Amino acid sequence: MGLQTKPQTPSFFTDFSAVYTLALCLLIGSGALASHAGADNLNEVNIGVLAFRGDTKTMKMWSPTANYLTDSIPGYVFNIVPLDNDTVADAVAGKTVDFVLSNPASYASLESTHGISRIVTLRNRRLGGAYTRFGALIFSRADRGDIKTLQDLAGKKFIAVHPDAFGGWWMALKTFRDHGIDPKEDFKQIIFNGFPQDNIVLAVRDGLADAGTVRTDIIERMAQEGKINLKDFHILNPQHTPGFPFAHSTELYPEWAFATTKHTPEELAQRVAIALLSLPGDHPIPQAANSAGWTVPLDYQPVHELMKDLKVGPYKNLGKFSLRDVIKKYAIWIIFDILLITGMAIVTFWVYQLNNKLKHSKDSLEHSKESLENEIIVRKRAEEAEHRQAERIRALYEVSAKPGLSFDEQIDETLKLGCRLFGLEIGRVCQVVPAKNENRIVNVIAPQGSTLRKAQVLRLSHTMCGLTFGQDAPLVLQNIANTEYATHPGYLATKLGAYIGTPIWVNNKKFGTINFASFQPNKDLQESDRDLLGLMAQWVSVALERKQAEQELQLAKDDAEIANRAKSAFLARMSHELRTPLNAIIGYGEIVLDDLPEHEDAIRSDVIKICTAGKNLMGLINTVLDLSKIEAGKMPVKIDEFDVTDLANEVIDTIHPMAKRNHNLLKLNVSGDIPAMTSDRIKLRQVLLNLLSNACKFTHDGVISLEVNSLITHNQTWINMTVSDTGIGISIEDADTLFNEFTQVEAAQSPDITGTGLGLSISRKFCRLLGGDIELKSELNKGSSFTVKVPQHYQGNSQPQTDNELKAVNQ
Repeated sequence: MGLQTKPQTPSFFTDFSAVYTLALCLLIGSGALASHAGADNLNEVNIGVLAFRGDTKTMKMWSPTANYLTDSIPGYVFNIVPLDNDTVADAVAGKTVDFVLSNPASYASLESTHGISRIVTLRNRRLGGAYTRFGALIFSRADRGDIKTLQDLAGKKFIAVHPDAFGGWWMALKTFRDHGIDPKEDFKQIIFNGFPQDNIVLAVRDGLADAGTVRTDIIERMAQEGKINLKDFHILNPQHTPGFPFAHSTELYPEWAFATTKHTPEELAQRVAIALLSLPGDHPIPQAANSAGWTVPLDYQPVHELMKDLKVGPYKNLGKFSLRDVIKKYAIWIIFDILLITGMAIVTFWVYQLNNKLKHSKDSLEHSKESLENEIIVRKRAEEAEHRQAERIRALYEVSAKPGLSFDEQIDETLKLGCRLFGLEIGRVCQVVPAKNENRIVNVIAPQGSTLRKAQVLRLSHTMCGLTFGQDAPLVLQNIANTEYATHPGYLATKLGAYIGTPIWVNNKKFGTINFASFQPNKDLQESDRDLLGLMAQWVSVALERKQAEQELQLAKDDAEIANRAKSAFLARMSHELRTPLNAIIGYGEIVLDDLPEHEDAIRSDVIKICTAGKNLMGLINTVLDLSKIEAGKMPVKIDEFDVTDLANEVIDTIHPMAKRNHNLLKLNVSGDIPAMTSDRIKLRQVLLNLLSNACKFTHDGVISLEVNSLITHNQTWINMTVSDTGIGISIEDADTLFNEFTQVEAAQSPDITGTGLGLSISRKFCRLLGGDIELKSELNKGSSFTVKVPQHYQGNSQPQTDNELKAVNQ
């Protein structure tokens, strides 16, 4: 072979470049081979568990899960390693554990400092239910009248679990901060009592502390065990979260996370996630851990935000920066860089010395280079396959967590994703009824022009779903015509080319299938697609269970509304039927009184009692009739134009004798020029008489006033009529239920004070019927103030026009 002559570079630089390239290739190759060898020997898998109940209890709870993973994933042996808060970070940093099961705060800290990643979230079993979120409860004794709100804790003794406890202190601390409370400055003393949290509850009950905090479900469990009575405690800052039954005072945060460390292979992490998600919640294995299995990983960003706000955990030095911190944090990398530069200098010198020798090995080096490149290509393809599977699972997680969608829309989005990931045209979720040979389509994604549609019922024996439903594992067929199912009626009826499907379980019963198909064969379908399809089936089953629960809740609501309307109609009918004989009794009693001789005092007294009792009963029946008419939507509104000042003077004149009876001073104050109203005068008069009557009954030797003014907001004129008194007042607890039917305040439970408990309820309903409302302000033992707010002109609607209007009026 001849060589062409070309310009030559200096020998030193040519030889140096060749040798330097060889050194780098050898370094890369040796590192890759070392990594590969380590992976081949990996068969022991350690799961680090935060052992807050002790090592023995932890091993008893979680060893069944480790054994289950060993049986489910061939080639690996899973071990439980109990850890505490002081050793879990060292175990992750030292790579002595491959997975971590920890509480939300510990997980968020490890995620921030060591890069662990959640793969599933624990479904915690609590008092017969399964929950993926929890919060904290702030409470005091119910008989502590001086502690009703968070602000009342100023100067009080407070008890919690530990300064670094997430549910036992941090959640409550964030809530205090959000309400402008600094426990260190505002509380008299903070006591950290440690575990168990039951002792916190008992300490508050026994008066050792004024208030305390524990994680949710503690007091309900203690009450169920007979240790405490829930009525003995008052919840501070109560929150109401739909679907969460336990009392709580803070936001809710995700339960424990099962996470993978950075050095754990993605393929192993995926298989562990699939195995855990496939474990039924009622299986003995999760029951041993007092759980209901696992669900897709929740968002733990709220935990990070809490720790950032409080500057605890990995964020305790948030915002602080110094040269010492940089050196401390990056000391290893600084040393590594120095050593690397030094090593490179040594290698450069060594390469220069060996330059002449390596020149003679150039051909051998080129051959080695080609071999190394081929190996890199093979490994790159394997990594791309793993990365592709990870991206597919991540895409499924994103769809499952997509907000603002109905259950049907969520399932449709999952089917669209499946069609795209599997490269197929049709995606379906089907309900199978073998006894009727029915295959009903619940959700479907199909190309334009397809005859498939929702709620369509097909013959089960003539669909591939019949095959899938009868199996316990996914069915994957790249080309049905080349398989044993080529003569199956389902294939003959549909002529599908490719198919993949698996059964779906809903509420522990086999419900149907999720399947994807195409009229053309698809060679890209792989056995690895089984795992992805299994995850889809698991998520769709959860969505169907929630959909069924929502439908059952709506049916119960509809039944309750029907029963309420029937009750109202019954009361209206019975009240009307009762008034006829009662009028007769009152009429005959009055006739007897007129005909009695003057000397029949004894008989006259009895007849007067009969008439009085009849009139009282007639008033009660009329009140019940008004209430039933309102609830039945049949209360008429009679619109008149009238002067508000005349109405106020009229009710003051009417109520004056009653006010005088308890030695009360009655006042009327009409502000400015009040415009005439166009509304139901009779109903407004009844509302004012009810409020003034209550003020007279519950005030002795005091002052009762009626103030009238007007206010214009949002181009609407409002009439405000305020009835104030200096009577017994109303507590915060009674104020919450005061406007309920047949309800009286506790202070009014006296034989000297009569009433049905319907007056305030009907008064509020009348105000809302006229487009307004009633506002209450009261302080126990100091008096009350009821403000009637109604529009000047009745608009024909039964509710205030907008919430903003009423807020403006209330200000």
